[in-house]
Formats: sequence, structure tokens, C-alpha cells
Amino acid sequence: MQTAGLKLHLRQRHDSIFLLCASEKIDPLALMKPIISDIQNCKRNGVTGFDASSKEKCVITTDFNAIVADFNMQAYLCNHLGASAAKYCPRCYADVDHAISKQRERTPSATIRTINRIKMRSLQVDKRRLRTETGVKEYEHPLLDICNPHKDIPVGFLHLMPLGLTKHLLKHLLSTLSEERI
Repeated sequence: MQTAGLKLHLRQRHDSIFLLCASEKIDPLALMKPIISDIQNCKRNGVTGFDASSKEKCVITTDFNAIVADFNMQAYLCNHLGASAAKYCPRCYADVDHAISKQRERTPSATIRTINRIKMRSLQVDKRRLRTETGVKEYEHPLLDICNPHKDIPVGFLHLMPLGLTKHLLKHLLSTLSEERI
């Protein structure tokens, strides 16, 4: 998770990104439910704190800014099949014929409508065909209630280069640059 409210030059630093949960045994969305509940509670009610610079009480609230994830995790958080789908991009409706340009963006409401359409199908063959055509996989999770995972996971242009490779390239480039050049 990336801290909201930071200045842009601080927000882009790797030490401003925090790992909230990780497990090999529990589904990430199950781990995310209590975290999302805490974020929503803090946003509604706030937490009383003390501002040392102005020497007065303050109410601290939080907001959901972004999730940092690789391509596979983004596809999972977007209810998307990933690269095996005909519309393979979790952010837009790109397919093989339109891989060079960004297509119409995906939205949580359209994803939820497609999930409902898949659930209404009685034959597994029809469900599988609709999953492959749309790229949507039918499971529910709390992330769709508080953000747009298709848009709020900064992954860049995935049609040509997956984030994993880009992430390692950026990490290498940043490690070779001096602090002044960054």
C-alpha cells in the first residue's frame, strides 16, 4: 500500500510503499477484508492524534490511494483471467488485434455486471466461453467496493511489457543512479 497525502517526490520512493499482508496459506482477498474494514472505519470516524508542530489535537483519517502489484496480482484483484483471456488486459478491453493501443477502460460496475451474467449461465461451457471472451472471472471481493482496481493499481502499459520485467529494470536503474540524479 502507498501512503496517501504525501508530496509527489516522497510518494514515488520505494520506502513509501508498505506491505500489508502476505501468506502462502490464506487467500489475499481474505487477508484484505479486515484491512479494508479498518480503512473504511478510519475514513468515517478518524483517529484522534496530536500534531507536535502546531501543538494541538487533530483527527487523522485515511484514504485508499493505490495498490502496488505485479500483473498476476492485478489480474486477480480485478477479477480477471490474466493473459489467457481473449481480452487479456485487466485495465482495458484490449485484445490481440488491438495490442498497440489502449482500448475502452474496464470499470467495477461493468465487472460486477459480467460476474452476474456468468453466474446466471447454467452450462459450464457457456460460463467458460463468457469468461474467455470478457476476461472476467467470477468471485467477489471487497476491493470493488472502495476503489477501482482496474485503474488504482499502477502497472503501466501492460500490453507489450509486464510489470515484473519493468520493476526489475527500474530497480536496477535506480540502484546505479546517485541520489542527486534521482
